[in-house]
Amino acid sequence: MGFHPIARRGSQRGASMLFALIALVVLLLGGAALVRTVDSGQLALGNLAFKQDATIASAQGADAAIVWIQANSAGVTLHADGAAGTGYYASSKDKLDPTGTATAKDRALIDWEGDGNCGGADPATFSTCNVVPSPAIKDAKTGNEVRFVITRLCAAEGDPAAVDCSRPAKSSGGNSMDRGAISQGKNNHWAAGGSGPYYRVITRTKGARDTVSFTETLVHF
Repeated sequence: MGFHPIARRGSQRGASMLFALIALVVLLLGGAALVRTVDSGQLALGNLAFKQDATIASAQGADAAIVWIQANSAGVTLHADGAAGTGYYASSKDKLDPTGTATAKDRALIDWEGDGNCGGADPATFSTCNVVPSPAIKDAKTGNEVRFVITRLCAAEGDPAAVDCSRPAKSSGGNSMDRGAISQGKNNHWAAGGSGPYYRVITRTKGARDTVSFTETLVHF
């Protein structure tokens, strides 16, 4: 029985084509995976950049809040909650949840968007959704929108000389370890000539791609 070289060479060419096609498919899959990895990396870096930009923009809201406190520090304006839209509250609101992401019950949430929805939080997990922030401070260049809420760290509204407020310890007298500490109690009333109470400034910045950043600042005068 003789050999058939022509048929044998045809079989070899067919096998080579099959391996070439398999290799091509592998290369295509590898190239697609590489492109997907690069795109995902660029997307992650872009989101991180937007997050950082939103966090930096929050300083604008904190500055605006501090300016508002200073402008209203004379008289009794800061003794009571501010008018709607000012974002100022004269008590500490200890159960306040700025982000609305916690699942603990009996929280007070901030209506950042002004739609009464409080970020879509489950109503069964919070008690109120009536803390109203300041109007949005908009940056036309970046598109960032910053809002703030100010809470005076006092147990209740009223003259800080008559209600319990958190304030810096006196610089003279007492234990030096307590100087600058935040404390609230009957022995820490804001007395005449003493340091003023602390104010908690919460900012929320909404940026590109629905990026959201929160910051908190403690100030006193």
